[in-house]
Amino acid sequence: MIGKVLGNRYKLCERLGGGGMAVVYKAEDTLLHRWVAVKVLRSQYSHDEDFVKRFQREAMAVASLSHPHIVNIYDVGQEEDLHYLVMEYVKGCTLKEIIRREGALRIFRALNFAQQICEALEHAHENEVIHRDIKPHNILVTPQDRVKVMDFGIAQHSAGATITFDNNMVGTVQYISPEQAKGEATSAATDIYSIGVVLFEMLTGEVPYKGDNLLSTVMKHVKEDTPSLRELRPSIPLALDRVVRKAMHKDPRKRFASARDLWEALEKIRCGELEEEEEEEEVLAAEGESTRFFPRFKDGENNEEVKKGAVQKKRTKSLKWLVVAVLLGLLLLAGYLGLQEFLIVEETQVPEVEGMALAEAAEKLRSAGLEPEVGDRRHHPEVEKDYVISQSVAGGEVVKRGIKIYLTVSEGPSMGSVPDVTGKTEMEARVQLANANFEIKEINRVYHPESSEGIVIGQDPQPAKEVPEGTGVSLIVSKGPKPREIPMPDLIGMQLEEAKKALENSRLQPGLITYEESLKYFEGQVMHQSVEPGEKILQGGKVDLVISKGEGPPPSPIRITNIEVPRDGKEHRVRIVVDDAKSIRDEYSNLHSPGDSVSTVINLYGNGTISIYVDEEKIKEKYIEVSEQ
Repeated sequence: MIGKVLGNRYKLCERLGGGGMAVVYKAEDTLLHRWVAVKVLRSQYSHDEDFVKRFQREAMAVASLSHPHIVNIYDVGQEEDLHYLVMEYVKGCTLKEIIRREGALRIFRALNFAQQICEALEHAHENEVIHRDIKPHNILVTPQDRVKVMDFGIAQHSAGATITFDNNMVGTVQYISPEQAKGEATSAATDIYSIGVVLFEMLTGEVPYKGDNLLSTVMKHVKEDTPSLRELRPSIPLALDRVVRKAMHKDPRKRFASARDLWEALEKIRCGELEEEEEEEEVLAAEGESTRFFPRFKDGENNEEVKKGAVQKKRTKSLKWLVVAVLLGLLLLAGYLGLQEFLIVEETQVPEVEGMALAEAAEKLRSAGLEPEVGDRRHHPEVEKDYVISQSVAGGEVVKRGIKIYLTVSEGPSMGSVPDVTGKTEMEARVQLANANFEIKEINRVYHPESSEGIVIGQDPQPAKEVPEGTGVSLIVSKGPKPREIPMPDLIGMQLEEAKKALENSRLQPGLITYEESLKYFEGQVMHQSVEPGEKILQGGKVDLVISKGEGPPPSPIRITNIEVPRDGKEHRVRIVVDDAKSIRDEYSNLHSPGDSVSTVINLYGNGTISIYVDEEKIKEKYIEVSEQ
């Protein structure tokens, strides 16, 4: 492809890289005398309508966009069987390459990248384009740390359809949102989730969810809580940890409402508007980070200037806190001198109310001089609706009277409709149930006259029944038709591959195969079978075979005499057919004149039958036994 000119204009000069769907080349635009990037659909997909549509969708999606953080598309074309896109050429590397090379990025740099991605996606979302495949591999970074989002190949209009989980699943599973994994409708919140995953990876050097295979990774996005950033990297500010968790919330409705909202949250962290605990500042300082988070650089500013500003800001804030501390000390002193009777509050023991009905728990807390308040309501698989799941202060703790005790109250189990998995394969049933937040309780396998092995033929609870999510579903899976008894075929004397084929035709399986020397059977022939010929055996059963290593029986010369050819004025073919340990074969076959008397010597290997034919008529047959040598 190097040197090829597409559209009489774009000369391919260098291969930049490629994925499973397309190859990207650096090319010269000979008309405008500039460098461009040309993405060429791989030839094996050029006749696949779905791939071509997906390829063209990228051009249509980006054509409606114009933003400094999105790779522009200049042209789209087709030349014979080649489909191609002409894009802005960006000098640099992917964000994935940076993370692989450097590991966890400095917090300021990670926030800078994330905000630029937010700006690109906010523009896309305003134009009703959802990217759906945000990942570090699709983020180009220039040497000046400018971000360019690319590869809108699976983008769709914001009113787009759902996707399904199968071997053609779109998106990359390490960055896929829970709603994508479950085949639900996607929205701008889908991209926000993926930004959260990318930010997690930039800050820690690793993706949040890793599974043994594609399916287990997808299920972690659906089921598991977001790992703690601060456990992997203690210098991460608490506010930033909360921002990432919110972006990666399982429920799309509880994520940031827009990419702009996420940008603003990150901006507050950069500018130090979200206060953090002093111990976090100490950890940041120990790692060489600014102790108050990283304001955005303006033109002409450098890192040292920003650090000086941050230090000055910290000194000013420290002075304010000193004044507050002095005033607080004076207040405490006044209390000690005469107002302590107004400051002394009686203590009380917090009652244990977890598992109680809300009304009962509230009454018990009030009786102890405490103020109950519902802090959160959420579904719980085991706690009934309006019962207390947890309390903010544990039972038995001694606290001041009058404080608030926040209660987490159950909304009862989250209900769901059991999907119909009958007729599905066992793997398809597992995926469909997991996507609907159910699990398999047990599998019973039975024979079924009409269903293939591995197909689900029954389930409990029944399809469409409303039950709590997480309920175990019992499946009945077919083992295929019940095997019947058949007579064991005779395999003795067959070559091994021939014997295996005969077993397969009878729906039997070869079992243990061993080899022994023999003077009765030739090399590779079956000399013994574990089930005697004609005995009854269940289909699907295994049959052990003993195979000869040779040398087999030696030839025994047998003289044949006085085969009379008819005197009818015509030639006739005389054939001598031998069926012995070696094979069934013609040992003699010649044309003879009328009235000839034929005599010859043939070789017989072991015992066997000799048949004599004149033309097609058998005129004599004899079974001969010879002694083994």
